[in-house]
Amino acid sequence: MSRPWKAVKTAAAAIGCLAVAGLLVNPGVSQGDGPNPPLSVSIANTPLPVTGTVSVPGGINVNGTVPVSVTDPAVRLYRGTGVGTFDTGSNGLEFRVTDPVEPGERLVVEYVSLNCEGDPEHQFQIASVGVSEPHGAGRDTYWFELPAVTNFLSGEQAHGTVGQHLRLYHDGSAYSTEGPAFLVYRNQTSGETRCIGGVSGYIVNLE
Repeated sequence: MSRPWKAVKTAAAAIGCLAVAGLLVNPGVSQGDGPNPPLSVSIANTPLPVTGTVSVPGGINVNGTVPVSVTDPAVRLYRGTGVGTFDTGSNGLEFRVTDPVEPGERLVVEYVSLNCEGDPEHQFQIASVGVSEPHGAGRDTYWFELPAVTNFLSGEQAHGTVGQHLRLYHDGSAYSTEGPAFLVYRNQTSGETRCIGGVSGYIVNLE
């Protein structure tokens, strides 16, 4: 009576060996299995050291020996205008922007525009913008010619206009807090002519 039971055990053992052999030959991949052999992965999360003193609103100090200062030199945006009128008998006009640039401040000019109007026979020719820097008890002015003025008629008036993006620097001084200057010429020496100059940019503090 023991032989059938022995045969069953022998058959079960044979089936188990075949299953193990099948896994060794074709291991297969199931959900969640990694690569074989497994990869060695090392994740490092080491914070970078920060030293120095960072100057920000609220006064945050970082322990260290090297001072670091983060500041914004811009004080304010600047938009200024000036108006000039040709004198009778003159074909040239110089005038300044009246919006102030205080001593210790620098105006960074980014855009200028000039618009003139006069009698129908007028043509507006060379136009320049001038920026200044302190010199002794006065100031030095440096002139930069603008592109050609566009002339056209509108109704009974002649118009001339020009605008340009650029980068110029104008320093305020105790001598004068006026802004940049404009210089423009016309082809006539008589008649009423008025020009408006505009400057935009931003102010930085030099002190």
